[in-house]
Amino acid sequence: YLVEQYGADHVLMGTDYPADMGEVDPIGFVEGAEGLDDSERRAILGRNAARLLNIEIPATRR
Repeated sequence: YLVEQYGADHVLMGTDYPADMGEVDPIGFVEGAEGLDDSERRAILGRNAARLLNIEIPATRR
């Protein structure tokens, strides 16, 4: 719903810690979400937070 309404570039992984009211496996939930491509998954799972916090993500080796 959030991705449809606001776009994957405006959604990031969060937590309700210490309250146990959320998804049991939030990373697995995003990884298995239908309709998201790999770049959208990477954005939601970390790149959006890094952009928001102005943290540089080093290039990965191939």
